[in-house]
Amino acid sequence: MARARDLLPFNGHGSIPVTSVYEDRRFEGKHDRNSGRVIEDRELRRCEFVYCSFSITRDVRKRSTARRIKATQCSATACHVWGGVLEDVLIDGLSTSDTLRVNGAAFRHVILRGRIDDLLIHPNVWPGTATPEEQRAFEAANAAYYSTVDWALDIREAEFREAEIQGIPMHLVMRDPASQFVVRRESLADDRWRRVDLSGTQWAESLQFLIDDGYREKLLIAPKRNSNYQRLLRGLQLLRDAGIADPT
Repeated sequence: MARARDLLPFNGHGSIPVTSVYEDRRFEGKHDRNSGRVIEDRELRRCEFVYCSFSITRDVRKRSTARRIKATQCSATACHVWGGVLEDVLIDGLSTSDTLRVNGAAFRHVILRGRIDDLLIHPNVWPGTATPEEQRAFEAANAAYYSTVDWALDIREAEFREAEIQGIPMHLVMRDPASQFVVRRESLADDRWRRVDLSGTQWAESLQFLIDDGYREKLLIAPKRNSNYQRLLRGLQLLRDAGIADPT
């Protein structure tokens, strides 16, 4: 498999051809809704986003695309990424005041690296409110999209505080096999996981969610900047040793 850096439009110094550069800017209350727009060729340096959102829509035909974006040492407060498309994106350091939620988005050549605070990626478009038809439309669109993608997401150099990823085909995710483990739903069918000592971790709840929501797989991450990192890592290692979690 080719390395992510060989496929992105970044050179060895992390530069990117851009038409707009934003430095030390604050963006507040900016919401992209049902626009179907394309945002491309942007570089963001030390920018602050407050109560902003990208690609708010329940209509897959109106999803937006962010393409060739580089963001370095930015921050997000009460922000949300909805069911858009992210292509050729580099996020190098991101601080969050709460969990940055990404719902129903599709990824192609996205790199997360450096200190990333709290992140949740999930396939549900509008949790609890989207109709089954709306959800199926996004799932079908994302499945078709991923059929043409060589790799979707690279998190090998991300130093998370909290993170959980689901909804991206895991064979398209470049990950650190020492601390980022895939669990597939079929490996939970015989309840062996319930006999693994996962005390002091949230892994039992995460595995139960995987069973309940019906999706095929999810990525469990022992975040290197989490104060409970060693215990979380040990839980994943126990799941690996039991044949339940896959590091490769």
